[in-house]
Amino acid sequence: MISNRSKWFRKIKGNIAAVVLIGGVGTLVYGIYKASLFVKRITASKEYNYHQEMEDYIYHKELEARKKSNELK
Repeated sequence: MISNRSKWFRKIKGNIAAVVLIGGVGTLVYGIYKASLFVKRITASKEYNYHQEMEDYIYHKELEARKKSNELK
């Protein structure tokens, strides 16, 4: 009985190794893909925040200029 199991295992040992290898590579590629999407999203949000901060700064300066011009009149 033990010898039958060892023959069976020897026959599929290469297939098991191939499935594990392909699964590992697939998991690695998927992880790299998800990490790249995460980094892309973070960099895009920082860029958006910089633009939003600049627009807010300009708007604030315009309001200050309007207040000063109204006070001078």
